[in-house]
Amino acid sequence: MIAIPVFAACGNQTAEETATTVAKDSLTYTMDSIGIRKGYASGDTAEASMVYPVIGNQSALADTLNQYLKQSFNGAADAKSGIDSFFAHYENFAKEMKGIGPANGWSYQAKNILLPVYKDLYTLSMYAYEYSGGAHGNYGTQLYQFTQAGNRLSWNDILLPDAEKAIQPLLQKAIAQHLEIPTTTPVAEMGLFIQNNTIPLAYSFALTEKGLRLIYNPYEIASYAVGMIDITIPYAALSNVVKKEYY
Repeated sequence: MIAIPVFAACGNQTAEETATTVAKDSLTYTMDSIGIRKGYASGDTAEASMVYPVIGNQSALADTLNQYLKQSFNGAADAKSGIDSFFAHYENFAKEMKGIGPANGWSYQAKNILLPVYKDLYTLSMYAYEYSGGAHGNYGTQLYQFTQAGNRLSWNDILLPDAEKAIQPLLQKAIAQHLEIPTTTPVAEMGLFIQNNTIPLAYSFALTEKGLRLIYNPYEIASYAVGMIDITIPYAALSNVVKKEYY
């Protein structure tokens, strides 16, 4: 478990980084983290933290992973620059709010990890939470799965023909279990934000040792109050859905 050190400060900032070396098959990387908290004369605070892998070797896969990690870094080349960009955005906003009131303590947290390798497939899990005012912050997890050649797996790569129809009852059952409602509940009565009673395939998915994992982030198919819907369909139920080479 990686601890993210975040230090309180008044009118200044403190940062610390930690590192742990990890090797997975042909991919070598170091887990690193950084956390910064700033206090301002207005009495307001802002904080940001990141956990992320630093890829140690050079390959097409490494290049692809680094490109995706930049999303977590707010488009910057590295985590520190990404955090600096977050604080610069906050400080500009706080200046605009001068005389109106505090900017409500912005916060940004990101945790990027590589999940266990499955059938030579590498999965990058990217969690992020951001609060920049309003009733609540926004959060979500994205799963990106790649081959050793650095190609991202798509639904078309793993699904059998007509699988989108065959997967519907599996999605309905798994989501019902997640929502803790009877698995016989019709899709139309599950309170989901969908059309034609058809549950869309999640943007965020990956093949794992336990089965096909799908994540529906807040607002994708349900309200924010429902939270993140994280489900896994076991391979025993996927014979008519997923190509045989993937399970």
